[in-house]
Amino acid sequence: MSRFSLYFALCSHRQLTETSSTMSMSSATGVFLISLLSIPILWVVNHSGLIGGNPWGIVAAGYASLLGIPAVTYFVIREKRVKKDPWFYVFTVFAFSSVVDLVLCLEMDGMISGFTEFYMKEGEPYLGTAYGIMISYWDATAHYSMYLMMVAAIAWNEQYREVGLYWVGSLLHSMIVFMPGTFIGKFANEIRPAILLNIPYVVVPVVAGVKYLQSRPDSQALSKEVKKVQGTSLLKRPLDVLLMLFLLVSIGISVIRGLAVLDCPWEVTKMYAKEYEPYLEDRTAYPVIQMLVYLFYFVPYYLAAMYGLVQPGCGWMSDWALLFAGAAAQAQFSHIGSSFHGRTRFTRRVPEATSLEFWVINLLLAIVPQILAYRCVKYPAFFTRGRNQAVNGVKESPSKKKQ
Repeated sequence: MSRFSLYFALCSHRQLTETSSTMSMSSATGVFLISLLSIPILWVVNHSGLIGGNPWGIVAAGYASLLGIPAVTYFVIREKRVKKDPWFYVFTVFAFSSVVDLVLCLEMDGMISGFTEFYMKEGEPYLGTAYGIMISYWDATAHYSMYLMMVAAIAWNEQYREVGLYWVGSLLHSMIVFMPGTFIGKFANEIRPAILLNIPYVVVPVVAGVKYLQSRPDSQALSKEVKKVQGTSLLKRPLDVLLMLFLLVSIGISVIRGLAVLDCPWEVTKMYAKEYEPYLEDRTAYPVIQMLVYLFYFVPYYLAAMYGLVQPGCGWMSDWALLFAGAAAQAQFSHIGSSFHGRTRFTRRVPEATSLEFWVINLLLAIVPQILAYRCVKYPAFFTRGRNQAVNGVKESPSKKKQ
């Protein structure tokens, strides 16, 4: 489903009064239209020579948009309540940037031209790598859809915490891989001031993530139905048993890939990198950082998730499942795409003889976190924490309840 169909499906989901619906629609649609302004702006800047050969001019122009786009939004949006929400302006600026990324990746793939030559020369040339193009595609589609969903939710005065957590996991993960990979890869000597434009994409999701995690619903008295669910044995929950098995397999794959990029002398890791994923040895260093993230972040999460599927009352499961589902979706989309992309050296692409195994392994790593997140959000009874329920073996104290 395209970002446009996702957006309009969300717009048609709520039945509100005629007046409030018109105002809300105008707010969400206004953001959509404002984001499209990036296309003519890029064309004008690229052909006018306004930036010239000044790398700091790109930085100044980028941060000027942080003020200019919210200012335009303020005058375009009519609803006073929406105008007072700072996150509405944040998502508007990020939606504007997503369209910029769409233009950039389309130009890098030769589908259009005449929009971003100046930026690739004086800004961030590493975005022209296979990985840079794939994260741009993800930002231009998945993230863009989420921004439109969240601004629509703000306009309708609805909560968007779950979408927000998914977005935080996705965006933060892309930065965790992209920034270190840029600094230590083959483009380390081509870093320019435009790298500073990525600071908001690190700071904002961290702030948003803290906000969403702190807004987790408080513990509550457990109903009889919830107590019955939490008393059910793992063996009587077939979906959870399957998730446990798939998480174990995911751990094994993540360990092998992590050791492979660390030049482990084991034959299995050498064989895996050579025959199944030669992209792991790409000089850009992005796949190396990606596999290390899986080894040192995803593996501990998988182990924690397995504990949460066994021990009832782990109230953190839903939130962290959404965070890691977003991270896994972004990770696998970018990794799979980069492994096949034409800008990846032919010898580093997926061998035709093992392409089936490659797809099975990588789709498993992409889909399992999505299923786990769906299970936690759709059927949260097992993870509901009661007021007097033990957490890690310690019951909640009366003094803590009052806080």
